[in-house]
Amino acid sequence: MKSAIEQGDHARVAFILGGGGTVSRGVSAPDGNRQLARALDLEPGQYDAATLAALHLEATGGGSH
Repeated sequence: MKSAIEQGDHARVAFILGGGGTVSRGVSAPDGNRQLARALDLEPGQYDAATLAALHLEATGGGSH
């Protein structure tokens, strides 16, 4: 997933986080997205899975080289 985020491959990140399903922008966040959004003090449903994953990596230092 880290590689997909670093490459900006939002579809791949969404696929990984969604368990293989399609994630669309502007729809209600799945339960996992809600939990991650709340952990980042963000409003659930406002960000897609790829954006939440990138924000999580940024917040935790997981995206640093």
